[in-house]
Amino acid sequence: MTSATEVLYTTLNKLLVYYSLLSYRSDSELFRKDRCINHKLGITNPSVLRMIIKYFPSILKINKLSCEFMPELFKDIQIAQLDLIKKYGYEDKMMRNIWDNLLKQMIRTLDSISTKYIVVKFLRGAPSLMQDLDIMINDLNIVAKITHLLRTRGFYEYRPKYLFSNPHKIGLCKENIPFQIDFYLDCLWRRRRICNIDHLISSKIVEKYNDINVPVPRPEYDLYIVGVHGYHNMKITLAEIMQGIYILDAYSKKFDPVLLWEVSKVYNTIDASYFYLKSIKEFIKFATKILRIDISRIEENLDPILDIFEEKYLICRKIRSYLESLYLKAYKKYIVFPVKVPLSIFRILTPFNFVKGIVLGKSINKNVPLEFLSYYVTLHRDIIFKLRQVS
Repeated sequence: MTSATEVLYTTLNKLLVYYSLLSYRSDSELFRKDRCINHKLGITNPSVLRMIIKYFPSILKINKLSCEFMPELFKDIQIAQLDLIKKYGYEDKMMRNIWDNLLKQMIRTLDSISTKYIVVKFLRGAPSLMQDLDIMINDLNIVAKITHLLRTRGFYEYRPKYLFSNPHKIGLCKENIPFQIDFYLDCLWRRRRICNIDHLISSKIVEKYNDINVPVPRPEYDLYIVGVHGYHNMKITLAEIMQGIYILDAYSKKFDPVLLWEVSKVYNTIDASYFYLKSIKEFIKFATKILRIDISRIEENLDPILDIFEEKYLICRKIRSYLESLYLKAYKKYIVFPVKVPLSIFRILTPFNFVKGIVLGKSINKNVPLEFLSYYVTLHRDIIFKLRQVS
């Protein structure tokens, strides 16, 4: 017999997948909203419905998704909290408008000085709640000019808590803007280099977003950076999954899986890339099976590279087992999203795989040994810092 807890968790996970697809970019035909089965996902129990409405907005925020589509999600259900849901949606939409205006302002400012930059970790597959604006520039002189110009407009430098983790990052903020602008002079997270910034910028593409031209990494690098960053944060959010689906959808004919494989191999990020790609794959299977929504054509670019990863690396096979069981069984026991990277993989198998790559000489990145040591010194420093905050 199915318990009330199982019903709640199952319904929440279904709703999260359904909501992500419902809010997917309107300019795509991947998920035809007019053909969607509006089956209310089995919400018949009033107490379950109250619990969902209570927790759903906060779960969306953890997954970096805006609440602005919530009124559409619950439009056919009579609920007393409809005004509150509309309020959540309005607030999130206003926050996204502020971020969009900041992006537009920065694009104009940067273009007046130089075109040698890209916007990274830009989640645009679904309406996402961005936490900051991340820009990569490989010229310190250009960054100096931009920061000087922004200071005249009221921006000031801030020192992030983990400055030691990002020595090549310069952050600016402003009193009346709830977002930071982060300039990266290298493609580095926790002192570990994950890509060549010169290659990222030289191979950039320009994408139209809200009537502005935004320079972003080419699709393979875009997917790669989002995945590796999410993995290092030990979770893959729904906004990041939808970004991956968007890239594989919008650039299906131009996407080069070999390039993604090569950069992952060079910088010993096989585990991070695979975890992200496999999370997208399992999300698609879950949506197809549970919601009867067919988005399987996205898998065409996924399957070949996943097969290569799984054939060559033990850590990828371990990750495969974890993620397949997660979507198969765990969705009835707890909230699957964001998809968490288990400590057994991140603290044990990831370091082992990294060392193996160095010893066997599989990585051609000459700085790998030093960056590996620096990365784990920084990681443990961050852990200690968090423990002190808690105590």
